[in-house]
Amino acid sequence: MHRRLEVLRDPGRQRIARAIAREPLTPSELATRSGMSLPQVSRHLARLREAGLVTVERDGRRAYYQLHLERVRRLGDDLLTALFH
Repeated sequence: MHRRLEVLRDPGRQRIARAIAREPLTPSELATRSGMSLPQVSRHLARLREAGLVTVERDGRRAYYQLHLERVRRLGDDLLTALFH
């Protein structure tokens, strides 16, 4: 839980998370929409992926990233559990 919260603290990752909560997007699409460079987007996506907050679907050579909504939803429950144990 701490790792997921830490990853989501970054404003750039928050922008990416908002975008991929709505629809799956490629890193190039995210770079265009966010105004970030492709390497920046790739680093943010790697951190989100490591924290288990995104899913990746491949279509040929393209990778589409989408926010793992259930894991984000569970953050509230996980926080409450950590506070009371």
